[in-house]
Amino acid sequence: MTADADVYCDMWQTWLTIRVLGPEAWERTISGWPPDVPIQQRRPEPPWTSEGYRKVYAAIRQIRSGGYFDKDF
Repeated sequence: MTADADVYCDMWQTWLTIRVLGPEAWERTISGWPPDVPIQQRRPEPPWTSEGYRKVYAAIRQIRSGGYFDKDF
């Protein structure tokens, strides 16, 4: 796997997260709450230890350990 040094280098991780967790979970991750809650009432809650994120991290580890990344990626 290779990517340019621009935004695409990071975008695939976002799309993988959205594919595994769904867009609503991604929205909660970046905003702290579902989008229908007014921004003044949102409180960030770190989701990084949830089972869904563990699946995302495991997939990234599997891709990396499988040698699918270019050595300079």
